[in-house]
Amino acid sequence: MKKNLIFAGGGHAHIHALSNLNEFVKAGALVTVVNKSRFHYYSGMGPGLLSGYYTIDKTRFDIKKIVESHGCRFIEAEVQLVIPDEKRIVLSGNISLNYDLISFNTGSEVIPLHIDGEMDNLYPVKPLENISLIRERILAVKKIDIAVIGGGAAGVEIAANLSELASRNSVDADISIISREHLLPGYSESFYLKTLKYLKRRDVNIYEYRDVERIDSDNIYFRSGEKIGHDIVINASGIKSSSLFSESRMRTGDDGGLPVDRYLHSEDYPGIFAGGDCISFEPAPLHKVGVHAVREGIILHRNLLAYIKGEKLQEFKPQKNYLAILNMAYRKGIMLWKGAVFSGTIPFYLKYYLDSSFMKKYR
Repeated sequence: MKKNLIFAGGGHAHIHALSNLNEFVKAGALVTVVNKSRFHYYSGMGPGLLSGYYTIDKTRFDIKKIVESHGCRFIEAEVQLVIPDEKRIVLSGNISLNYDLISFNTGSEVIPLHIDGEMDNLYPVKPLENISLIRERILAVKKIDIAVIGGGAAGVEIAANLSELASRNSVDADISIISREHLLPGYSESFYLKTLKYLKRRDVNIYEYRDVERIDSDNIYFRSGEKIGHDIVINASGIKSSSLFSESRMRTGDDGGLPVDRYLHSEDYPGIFAGGDCISFEPAPLHKVGVHAVREGIILHRNLLAYIKGEKLQEFKPQKNYLAILNMAYRKGIMLWKGAVFSGTIPFYLKYYLDSSFMKKYR
């Protein structure tokens, strides 16, 4: 009897399996893929999209096309509820689907900011479609004040690439980056100092150790009593796991993610697998970075097939060291590898090569 296999989400941890759906079909599965859009955007190319280095088509996968090319079903909808006791999910539009086996890659959400009143000039960095909206807004004016809230890697890359976007299009932009602590917490001091140097070259105003209390359509208010004005705000303040599982009243980890074991399988809910930002990896906490999601994708592909066939599952073993490269705009990058820091054009083009190769492999 054929098994109903559902892929919920078309992100980094699923793209390998989606490109090999024929293997699941041959194994006797009826495959359905659910994604809130027909496209999945590759977040690593977002800063380059902002500065104009990439076009939007270069940064996304056509999930619908990939799925249907294997003769499988694609549904453009959002998973709103999981009912594991009934092995059922509920989608937007009140569509209900039953499953025998399901894998989640529902991603993460940007932590919301406290705002006063309505704002049409606040843009979270996710979904990546917002990058195009930010570009359009900036290119429509000659002068603009931009505040990026968040001092992590995403905030740093966005601030740097805003500088290039404005410079190349003769927009007088005053760009500020605001961080609750120093920029790039968790990275080495040498990496931090090199990043600081690049941002200052790009005339980015740096506000470290500033706790944002609230924002409105004109100002950002710090707990210290300071305030700064803005025309637009970009929220890169951090991410949290998808709220899907907590809203479904399932057990979650401390970060709100779905707990999975070393096989990326839920011990609480047999037949549920997951990967990417939406999981809490119970053997050891993982940073929410793309490199883990991509490598989890290989294991998810193998283990979902093994589960269908009744074969032994394979462990996911996270990398202890992984390459980190920041796109600092103007075809410059900063790279961290095993504690060593490198900067200049070589890291930028290495990132370009890695990102482009990933896209070509699965498109």
